[in-house]
Amino acid sequence: MIQKLEIEGYRCFEKLTVEGLASLNLIVGKNNSGKSSMLECIQLLSSSKPKADLHSILERRGELATDSSTSPVLFQPESLFFTRSARIGSRIALSNDCGNRFSVSIKANNQNIDVPGLNRPGSMLIESSNGAADTFDIDENGYAEIGSKQRSFFAQIGGPNPRTLPRPFIPNTSFPLDQIRALWEELKLQGREDEVLAILRELDSDIEYIDFFNTVGNTNGHVKLKSLGKYVPLGTLGDGTSRLFALAVAAATHSDDVLLVDEIDTGFHYSTLSQVWQMLYKFSLASETQIFATTHSQDCVEAFANLVRDDIAHSADLSLQRVVKGKSHAVTYSGDALLGAVKFDYEVR
Repeated sequence: MIQKLEIEGYRCFEKLTVEGLASLNLIVGKNNSGKSSMLECIQLLSSSKPKADLHSILERRGELATDSSTSPVLFQPESLFFTRSARIGSRIALSNDCGNRFSVSIKANNQNIDVPGLNRPGSMLIESSNGAADTFDIDENGYAEIGSKQRSFFAQIGGPNPRTLPRPFIPNTSFPLDQIRALWEELKLQGREDEVLAILRELDSDIEYIDFFNTVGNTNGHVKLKSLGKYVPLGTLGDGTSRLFALAVAAATHSDDVLLVDEIDTGFHYSTLSQVWQMLYKFSLASETQIFATTHSQDCVEAFANLVRDDIAHSADLSLQRVVKGKSHAVTYSGDALLGAVKFDYEVR
């Protein structure tokens, strides 16, 4: 389990140390303080395929550029670096106390591309402690190629029932449907659908089953309702049910791993947030999965603290980390400290 994280030179972080991480971790802070960037650092450190994870990070942020479906996909390496400056010698260094390392460095290449005043160096090298390494040549306009347009998720993993599942990063928008489907199919193969369905039925007792159909033009998730005796599109039940389904499926299918959730409260009414945290804590213990989530919501913070108040979780299993822009250390609250802060209306965000 990751207990300490160190970040240097990545996006808004000149240098950041995060300590006291636990099984369930809630990351708070003002806008543009680096909450999502911290999740990205954990994703890159935990990755077995850092180039693919870097691609997904850039895609989520809308930082990829291409002219057509056959054109190379480009990105600007400078967007990854502190102060958006990527000169020769610039470096990003990520590490944790589990021995994982990830670095990005800018070096001169044989073409010696370095346009004065435009921060246009020659090549970007990424290296991971798992032995993975990739080099990206940077052109005179400051762009580097990261591949062609990505194939569909099923094409990348070789079918709808993968044995090797991706590390899930659940964004503040919708989780990619093809990934949810792949994870759900894996749960079905294991006969574990009821673990997820039980969670969903606490939110809506009318839910009987969920499935994905292979008919042309009908690949979205569908839910069978007891009252109707037939399937309707999953989206009919609203964003909250769809997001809870994605969270539950991702948590249930990843053991001894990390689960990353950006703005975890998105789509949920405040009254359901305690249920969401209880579900995630249960899955975290059962599968030894370490969970990291971000939020701006005080309701979400209070629901998180209630895990300790209601004796559902031990204080040592929870950590709240407040990231402050420009500060070199995150402010850490254990479960007990957070509960006390909430009790006395102390602002921890």
